[in-house]
Amino acid sequence: MSAPSAPPPPPPRKADDQDKSSAKAEKEESGQKQDKREVVKGEVIEAPQPIYPDEAKEQKVEGMVTVGIVIDEEGKVISAKVSSGPELLHAASRDAAFKARFKPTTLNGKPVKVTGAMTYNFVLDK
Repeated sequence: MSAPSAPPPPPPRKADDQDKSSAKAEKEESGQKQDKREVVKGEVIEAPQPIYPDEAKEQKVEGMVTVGIVIDEEGKVISAKVSSGPELLHAASRDAAFKARFKPTTLNGKPVKVTGAMTYNFVLDK
């Protein structure tokens, strides 16, 4: 007695049919509709310069400070974390980042929260 055999495989589909059905399945799985996503990037409204700390000036500290920021749906900075730069310049950079204001970024016409970075370059007058 021989082992039971498996049913024959379904006939192959045309490449076009496979591409269309797999793309449709991917969109259905992700919950996306057929329409395109429209992102309108926000713009800087106000970006005050940081105040050069006296201690940093006295010690002749210069350099670039990068601050990672989160901007809310209204264009306000709600989080600011320094990621690089001289430590004596961190607080001034973080304070300046919190004072920045942006035109909100939108996704399909609705304001959204976004992340970004601000860089401040501290240079002493010669």
